[in-house]
Amino acid sequence: SLTLSDPSMLAAASGRTWAQEVVADGAIGAWPMQEGSGSTLAALVGTAGTYTGSPTLSNAGPVPSLSKCATFNGSSQTATAAVSLSAYSSITLTFWLWWDTFANNDKMALACPAPYSGSGIRGFVINPNSSSSTSRFEAAMSEPTGSFRNRVFTRPTTGAWHHYGVRLVRNGAASFASFIVDGAVPPGDAAGA
Repeated sequence: SLTLSDPSMLAAASGRTWAQEVVADGAIGAWPMQEGSGSTLAALVGTAGTYTGSPTLSNAGPVPSLSKCATFNGSSQTATAAVSLSAYSSITLTFWLWWDTFANNDKMALACPAPYSGSGIRGFVINPNSSSSTSRFEAAMSEPTGSFRNRVFTRPTTGAWHHYGVRLVRNGAASFASFIVDGAVPPGDAAGA
């Protein structure tokens, strides 16, 4: 599940379902990844996308409201959806992620635009396999002007679901990224190298 907002922790308190909370929270995009089959990435909010490379779409999800998940092989399988973030100076990404094995090889979990090419573009990347900050999970954002900000933290355990919240704020030299993992600031949270 990928949501460009942060409703997942609020649903229980509001009495609404997860899906109702996503819509009520004003998300600009939400892709629950509950299809089970096919090549269409259904959008709860925003634009539908496409699965490529035939990822597995019927494995067990992280919570009852997200009972299925999409599983990707890390090389030829992807999910893409058109979303424009150019009007936003800050965004919050929330997502569930199961990572089998970490490496220091820059295999990305999320990238905008995809493929992500680093500084010189306006975009962001969520990189569990940072090669620039060995053994760390990284979020980075870049601007066309060449400015680049990243934040890293100690990787969580592999082979388990973790819920991530990443806040990216663009404000020139004061730009920053912050993390919440499984409801808490993760260990080793620091500005990147």
